[in-house]
Amino acid sequence: MPGLFVGDAGKGLMYLELARVTGDKKHFESADRIARRFADGWKYKENDQPYWTLDMYCGAAGYLLFLLDLNEYGPDPFYIAEARRAGDFIVKWARPVENGGFTWAMEPWTGTGQDFFYTGFAHGVAGVVYSLAELGRATGEPKYLEYAEGGAKLVMDGAQPLGQGFQWYAKYTPQPDKIKFQWCHGPPGMLLMFLKLYEVTEKPLYRDWVEKCAATTARPGKYYRLDMSLCHGTPGNGDILLEAYRVLGDRKYLDLALDHAEPARACCIEKGDEIRWRFGNSSYMNGTAGVGHFFLRLADPGKTRPALIAK
Repeated sequence: MPGLFVGDAGKGLMYLELARVTGDKKHFESADRIARRFADGWKYKENDQPYWTLDMYCGAAGYLLFLLDLNEYGPDPFYIAEARRAGDFIVKWARPVENGGFTWAMEPWTGTGQDFFYTGFAHGVAGVVYSLAELGRATGEPKYLEYAEGGAKLVMDGAQPLGQGFQWYAKYTPQPDKIKFQWCHGPPGMLLMFLKLYEVTEKPLYRDWVEKCAATTARPGKYYRLDMSLCHGTPGNGDILLEAYRVLGDRKYLDLALDHAEPARACCIEKGDEIRWRFGNSSYMNGTAGVGHFFLRLADPGKTRPALIAK
């Protein structure tokens, strides 16, 4: 799989980060090999499609970001050409909707795509929008931003009011599914999408939506699973608020992120020189490693990379 969270893009990103930190060229070469190996003909074997899905989690949108990150580190026309290929593949499967926007089924070629009409960042439209907006910025080609803004229109039209903010159904067709509040399907991931659109276009509309998503993300813990992991808990949401602080420079987002750090700090277990949480594992998305990254980023938000995205 090519995806960022489950797949080769995530492995490549690890090597790329090692190259950044150590300056050792061999790690960059490992990341480069992953990109070229996929380009040399890895296919979705059952129906000869080049990507497993369109989404950020395990598909084209996440792989696209990895390619752009590679090109930023070591510019090469190959990376941009492959990123365009991924972007064009996503655009190919866009479906116009009545409101003038676009939507995507995440596996449209399987014949069961209706099961995969998600709105959120990890598995749905919001993650696709994020990647297309970044591709538009990197290439200067307006079509990618056009489709990104069309997808954002669908997300905005599907927002359900909640206090001063909004919430979303995880699925929007054929029947609305349950409301989610984690980054993967809920307002924190939408915040990332609108933040990227504002960063690329500087349109006040998208900054307003960042504010609305932050209002829901920062609501009391009962609105999302009481968990201390990056994947579906307070550190993951706090990391997204840190990204808003990095991009916008508004101190209130740093303060909100610090609020998210307090419950994680309060429930840690100290044993000698070790600090751990009640996960039962040390993994990145669901365990201690991810919480450590969140606290590392709190120490210097401008220096440490975001936990949940490649760029």
